[in-house]
Amino acid sequence: MVLRMSGGLIRAAMLRSPVTRAVRNRVARTALALPPIGDRIRLQLSGVGIAYPRPRGAHRLVGTRAPDMTARDGTRLYEALRRGRFVLAAPPGAVPAPPGVTTLDVDHAATAVLVRPDGYVAWAGRTPEGLEAALTRWGAAVPTTSGTPA
Repeated sequence: MVLRMSGGLIRAAMLRSPVTRAVRNRVARTALALPPIGDRIRLQLSGVGIAYPRPRGAHRLVGTRAPDMTARDGTRLYEALRRGRFVLAAPPGAVPAPPGVTTLDVDHAATAVLVRPDGYVAWAGRTPEGLEAALTRWGAAVPTTSGTPA
């Protein structure tokens, strides 16, 4: 999708005919002025609106960009992601964080979310079911109960 979008933008920018450039400009102005279309275009162009397919049965948040949130101690999610590690944002004590995962205690969260280092949700839920599997799927080493990495 990103390649198609960038290719289309380059082709649109390289139009030679004054008539086709005028049509392009008029269509772009009109589309961007309509909130549902303009918002979607802006989100897609910025990359923030890109969502990835989620596994069957996964929470609806999986594959979407995580919104910034603030933990009880004032740490913001996007600040924590700068460390390049997975971040588990959850209500205090709701879901135990595996070793190697940064935790954010977020009082107002109804659902715990595991956020990949790129800011996308890798897992979401109210119980820890599936959390280890998500970490393994995304290549994070998760200690098993035997003490050896999975």
